[in-house]
Amino acid sequence: MHNSNLEPAIYSAHFNPAQSLDRAALAYPNRTNLICEEKTLTVSESAQITRQIAELLLTDGVCAGERVAFISRNSPYHLLIHAACARIGAIFVAISYRLQRRELTQQLNLATPKVIIADQPTVDSEKIVCAQLAFTPQKLYCLADDSRQEYRADCDFPRERDLPLEAEICTGGGVCAADEKSAKTANLVWQHEFLPFISAYHQFPGRLLTLAGGQLSQIGMSLPQNCESMLAAQDRVCLDSWQEDPAQQSAMLVPNPLLLGRTHYPDGKAAILFTSGSVGTPKAVALTHEQLFWGSQNLRDGFEYSTFDPEIVVAPLTHIGGFNGTTLDLFSHGGTVVIMPEFDPGKLLELIEKHRIAMMFGVPTIYAAMLNHPDLAWRDISSFRLPLIGGAAASATLLQRMAAVGLRPIHVWGMTETAASGCCLSSENCFAAVGSIGVPFPRIAARIINPQTGVDSIDGTGELVLCGPSVIREYWNDPQATHESFEGPWLHTGDLVRLAADGNLWVTGRIHNLINTGGEKVAPEEVENVLSEYPGVSECVVIGVPHEHWGEAVTVVLVMQREAQVPSLTQLREFAREKLADYKLPKFVFAVNEFPLTANGKIDRRELAALLLNSRKN
Repeated sequence: MHNSNLEPAIYSAHFNPAQSLDRAALAYPNRTNLICEEKTLTVSESAQITRQIAELLLTDGVCAGERVAFISRNSPYHLLIHAACARIGAIFVAISYRLQRRELTQQLNLATPKVIIADQPTVDSEKIVCAQLAFTPQKLYCLADDSRQEYRADCDFPRERDLPLEAEICTGGGVCAADEKSAKTANLVWQHEFLPFISAYHQFPGRLLTLAGGQLSQIGMSLPQNCESMLAAQDRVCLDSWQEDPAQQSAMLVPNPLLLGRTHYPDGKAAILFTSGSVGTPKAVALTHEQLFWGSQNLRDGFEYSTFDPEIVVAPLTHIGGFNGTTLDLFSHGGTVVIMPEFDPGKLLELIEKHRIAMMFGVPTIYAAMLNHPDLAWRDISSFRLPLIGGAAASATLLQRMAAVGLRPIHVWGMTETAASGCCLSSENCFAAVGSIGVPFPRIAARIINPQTGVDSIDGTGELVLCGPSVIREYWNDPQATHESFEGPWLHTGDLVRLAADGNLWVTGRIHNLINTGGEKVAPEEVENVLSEYPGVSECVVIGVPHEHWGEAVTVVLVMQREAQVPSLTQLREFAREKLADYKLPKFVFAVNEFPLTANGKIDRRELAALLLNSRKN
C-alpha cells in the first residue's frame, strides 16, 4: 500500500565524480583504473584512496567551498584529489608546476587555497615557500618521490636533505618521536603502494595523522565540528573506531551498496583551472560538477568512446584537455587511464603498444613529435582508434601524415570555459574539411556576431559566441574579465570564424592575435595553413615581430621533419604567392628544433617572439 506520508526519496543528480566512482567500484571493483610508471590502481582502490584523502582534508578543516591546490607533474593524484574534494564539496585547484614564482604567486593569491599539495621537485624548488602570498594556507603537503626516500631499519630520518620547518618523515607508517622536538612537529605520513609518501611540511602543533599499510588512522584528534556532516554517514570512515577491529576497517572502506540514488554528494563549484594566458593575465575558470559532466557527455557523443577504451594522458592535467577531455569521465566511471608524468614521444609509442591504448588527446606538437620519432616504424599502434587532436589548428600536412600510419584523427575545438567541449570535426569529415573545427557539440548553442557591433553576422563571418550547460557564466573573483567576456549566458570566445556552406566552422584568426603590418590585418592561422604544406615542414607558427617600417613583420618559425632541409625565405614566399596576398607573405623565416610551450602545453607565441627578437639583435 502506498503511504503518502512517507518522506519522498532524495535524488542526487549524477554529476559528482565521487558518486560515479563509488558506483563503478561496486560494479567493477577489480578493473584496472589508473596506471602510472609501473604502478596500478583498481577501481575499488581508487575509490578507497579518495575517501581517505577526503577524511584527511576534513581533519585539516577543509569544508565546502574551500580550495585545495595541487601543483605537480601529471599524476594520478590530479584525479584522486579532485574526487576527494568532490566528496566534501571542496574545490580542486590545478596549478602547473612550470610556473615561475611570480606566476605561481598570482594564481595562489587568486584561488587562496586552504591546503596546498605539491610534488617533490616543486617543493625542492622553493617556489611555493618563496611566493609572496596575500593569505596563509593552513598546510603544505609534499607528494614525495620514491627515489628520495632512504631509511634504515631502525626508522631513521632521510639523510639526503633537511626538510623545511623541521618536518620529519619515518617509515612503516609510524611516528618517530626520537626527541621532544620531533614529537611536537606531529608529522603526517601517507604510505601507500601507489606514490607512497605525502609528508606534511607545514602544520599546526598537536596534529598527528598516519596512513599505515594503506589505512588512515588518527591519534588524539577529532574532526572540526563545522565539518562533521560533510561526508554522508555511510561513506565516511569512522576515525574513532578505526584502530579497534581490522576486519571492521576493511568493511568501512566499501561504500554502502544500498545507495539507491539517495546518498547526497555535494554539487556546485568543483574545480578551478587557469586559462593559458596567451593574451594578458591568465583567468581562473571555476567549473561546476554539472558543467564538467555535460562537457564529458558532449565528448562521449562526439567521439563515441566508452569505458572499454583505454586512454593515455600526455596533455597537462592542469589543462582542460588533459583534465576533462575524456580523462575525468573515464576515471570516475571505471575506465582505464594511463598517465605519463611528462611527455616523451618514444615512451608514448611504447605505452600505446603495451596497454593497447584506444584514445588520447594531444595538441599538434605532440602528434608531430610522435610521427617524427624513429620508433614509430616498428611499434604496434593498431589499437589507437581515437586520436583526438586540438588545442591549436592542425595542418593538412600533419593530418595526412597521421592518416598515412593508419590514424583517423578527430579534431576537437574547446576551451577551459566550455569544459573542453565546443566543436568537433569527425574522422569521416576530417579530410573533406581539412582545417575546419567542424560543428558544435549537441549541447552547445553557437552564434556568429560582428565583433564591432555585437549583432548577429549576416554573412557568416565574425566572432564565435557560445552557451550551453557546460559553459561557465563568470570567472572566479574577476568581475572585469566576466564583464568583458560574457553577455548573459553567451561566452565570447575571441575566435574569428567563417561558416561554410556545408555547415562546418573555420577559424580564421584570433581577435587579439591579428598581425598589423603596414596597416593591413593578417590572421596568423591563414598563413600557417598555407606554409605548413611546404614539403618537409612538420610544424609552422606565424607571429608578428615588431618592425621599424611595417609596425609588425609577418614572421614564420618552422620545425622540420627529420632530414628535411630548411627552406629559404625566397622559397617560402614563392610557394605561398599564389594563395596569399603580398602583405601576408613572411618577411622573416626561422627554424627551431621545438617550440616553447605555455604551462598548458600550447605554443607560447609571446616567448617565441621574444626569442626571435633576441636572435635578431645578436
